[in-house]
Amino acid sequence: MAIYRGAGGAGDATNDATSQAIIASEAAVAAANSATEAAASAASASTSATNAANSATEAAGYALSINPEDLVHISGIETILGLKTFALNPILSGGTANGVAYLNGSKALTTSSSLYFDGTNLGIGRVPSAQLDVNGSANLRGVVSLGGSVELGSFGTGDRNATLDFHSDDTYTDYSFRIWSTPGANGDRRFYSRGTGGLSFINEEAGPYRWSISNTEQMRLTSTGLGIGTSSPSFKLDVNATGNILGRFKGSGTLSALYLADANTTTDTLYIGTVGNDFRVITNSSERVRIDSSGNLIQTVNTTPATLSANQTMTASIVNNSTLKFSVRGSDGVTRAATLVLV
Repeated sequence: MAIYRGAGGAGDATNDATSQAIIASEAAVAAANSATEAAASAASASTSATNAANSATEAAGYALSINPEDLVHISGIETILGLKTFALNPILSGGTANGVAYLNGSKALTTSSSLYFDGTNLGIGRVPSAQLDVNGSANLRGVVSLGGSVELGSFGTGDRNATLDFHSDDTYTDYSFRIWSTPGANGDRRFYSRGTGGLSFINEEAGPYRWSISNTEQMRLTSTGLGIGTSSPSFKLDVNATGNILGRFKGSGTLSALYLADANTTTDTLYIGTVGNDFRVITNSSERVRIDSSGNLIQTVNTTPATLSANQTMTASIVNNSTLKFSVRGSDGVTRAATLVLV
């Protein structure tokens, strides 16, 4: 807009007033236009917000009114390409309830009556009653860590075997080592080992081994020895019995004896034992003393007297068929002898 001014007097004043009026009018029009545009923008924003709220309400109502079975319906074979997102879980018209879905050999999605998962428990071969419930055989390879108890045969009924087999070679295909509980409440509990290797029970610390019957300890093996009737053995074999007889040793041969030796014994021919009903003492494979079944003491006497090397000892020897010789070493270290003639 251009404003022209004329030259001179009253006309100039008139022209200035007119120009100022035009400027004020134009400013008022511009302000009115700005106000109109702002009002239109506010109305438009309000309408957009209202439309968005209405759309959200309609979408929520539509979602609530939809039957999930009507969301996706595939009949026959359909090919789905790309990534598909389901707002709700698809529902299959077939399959096994709680069955685990998987791809079969034809890459078809299917379920099996042998594989169940209810959201917490997984069952293989049966409807699960535990977090992992397997009915049938299972092959486990690698390290298996168990944090609780292991029960064998607890789901069976009636008298039945419970067996735990270990396989550590290819020679014995059934087992290398077996723990077997035979059928019945009074069945045997057994350990079986194959091959010529040893069956060892090893405690790598100092704890004892205990054997109990009727929940009462009968025997204990400690680092000191084996205690029978005692939980604190003081010797390699420590027997504590309540009766008069501590034990019995019985052999199948003509001599049943115990071999005794110390660190200086050089021959395995020192025994005490029985022949029939006689008690005998044997050294160097020869009988020296006998107590027969009637209680008689019978001693074998040598023809050569022994040399007495300790004080207060005695020996007897045969001089001839009618003479015995007794030798005694006193506390003074002197050996004295006497003969006895038999008639």
